Amino acid sequence: MHDTNNMQQCGKNSEVAETEFITEVKNPIRNPNSYYLELQCKLKHFASSGYYREAVGILNLMENVSGKPNIDDYNSLLYYYFKSRQVSLEKIGELYDRMKHYGPDPSYNTFYTVLNGLMSLDTLQAYSYSLKKKGLLYNGCTYTALVHGFSKEGLWVEAFRVLHEMQSDHCEPHVITYTTLIKHLCDYGETVKALSVLDKMEKSGCEVDIIPYNILIHAFFQRDLIPEGLEIMRLVEQKGLSLDPFTYTAMLGGLIKSSRDNIADELMHSILSNCSFVDICTLNVYFHILCCKNRTTEALNLMNSMKEKGFTPNNVTYNTILKGFCKEKDMDKALELFDHFEWLGGQPDLISFNTIMSAACKWRDSSMIRRLLYRMEYENMKLDVVGSTCLLQYFCEEGKLSEAFNLWDSMIANGPNPTIVSFNVLLDGLCKKGLLGTAYRLLKENTRFHPDTASYNILIYASSREGSHLMMENLIMDMHTRNVEPDVVTYRSLICGLCKQGKISHALRVLDETWKNKLNPGTFAYNIILDAMFRRGKLRDILFLLKDMVINGCKPDEYTFNILNTATLKGGIKVFPEFMKTVENIISNN
Repeated sequence: MHDTNNMQQCGKNSEVAETEFITEVKNPIRNPNSYYLELQCKLKHFASSGYYREAVGILNLMENVSGKPNIDDYNSLLYYYFKSRQVSLEKIGELYDRMKHYGPDPSYNTFYTVLNGLMSLDTLQAYSYSLKKKGLLYNGCTYTALVHGFSKEGLWVEAFRVLHEMQSDHCEPHVITYTTLIKHLCDYGETVKALSVLDKMEKSGCEVDIIPYNILIHAFFQRDLIPEGLEIMRLVEQKGLSLDPFTYTAMLGGLIKSSRDNIADELMHSILSNCSFVDICTLNVYFHILCCKNRTTEALNLMNSMKEKGFTPNNVTYNTILKGFCKEKDMDKALELFDHFEWLGGQPDLISFNTIMSAACKWRDSSMIRRLLYRMEYENMKLDVVGSTCLLQYFCEEGKLSEAFNLWDSMIANGPNPTIVSFNVLLDGLCKKGLLGTAYRLLKENTRFHPDTASYNILIYASSREGSHLMMENLIMDMHTRNVEPDVVTYRSLICGLCKQGKISHALRVLDETWKNKLNPGTFAYNIILDAMFRRGKLRDILFLLKDMVINGCKPDEYTFNILNTATLKGGIKVFPEFMKTVENIISNN
């Protein structure tokens, strides 16, 4: 959503722009090419900002240039208008009809632009129906695009319906159609359905390559379904297909995601022992495994031994090992390698500098930060937004808030453009230094970013910690006004703040709201309320909360038991013997 002032200003700008262009058109256009290029820039600007009327106005002005606007201009308007995420389907339909009636005729690029734009919206199904009603004939690419769009959104009924329609129209699905469907099914964990599609693919006579098998292998290994993954590998060998580097990378990547590092380690040893050639992607994945397990020296030694066998590391290899030594706090070794690695391009890249900068900021090593900044200046390299955000966080944690604001102002004025992450880092730094009021003003006065849930969570947590109930209320109201959805962290912070103030009934209402919004508050939230109830002697209410906790699947943890045991020691059994007996039953059953 645009800020109101920005929208008003942009509206004024668009009117001025149109007036200026119309004035120019009344006079002969001396340089049509430069005029047309200027119009293209204006078209892109208005369309990407969601200002459809102004963009069409620019399109109309293009008619003053011979042969313009052409189909590329119309497609450009559609592309950037979809990119704005402020799309009116009625306007899309109007533009499409205008092209059909007055030209230029829509091309397949037009159709694909519309399809790809609608894939990110919830309107693909209705729009595909309307296009078919208009008599638009689909081909294999069109059907595949629809299968991709529906399956990407998890709309399996629609995706399989398109597959069926495709066959009914005597347009046989090809390998890309099937592979697209298999990939998205695996992304959603629907591996059984993916296997069924693979079976259908094989029976249709479609020439199956290694790619769908690699997708399935990765999915099975990622979900710790190792026997199933090995069965797919057996099928691959049975069909005479060769396992390629992507197969091994898929296996290793899947094992890492399922936290089966030991099996990944054994697999890599087997690959290194039995294969004459190992792909660089596979090796980089293995180096990543070793570095994550604090075995960076082993990764470095393996890299050096592989170099003797003809392996050529790339910057990904070097940066992985560099990050490993930073993670192990061996900064001397990291800096030594930083200076001596045979970097592609002759010098470390931005990722390398960011890796060292991140570690230096994390360990608050000011001398290393200075050294790194001097080196970047010498290499004629500038900090990107990642490095600048690390530096921003360092200044905040060190309490150097004037330097933090100077850096922030510099980023806005000169670049690199800060992101919402940078903004949240600054908010968090202010709150941690007790400057909640300053952080709140920054949030309210900000017109550059649309604050996200994390932005509000930072301030709500700080308000909860400081016991500022009014501030929490203002922040929640502001979230509703800006259509920012609260998450489980938001609700937990609210519960914590309310319990600190003894507003247990309010906290219980927030707990109910959390469940209503289909979020699980977790045992943590229940413990906060239980503790507040015990501290205020509300023992009669606890039984109901404990039952609610267990019914909703939030199992009591060690902290829960400590609360209940403390109550028992303070005489709970003498005061409410039946109550405490029920509590003991709940404890023993969990």
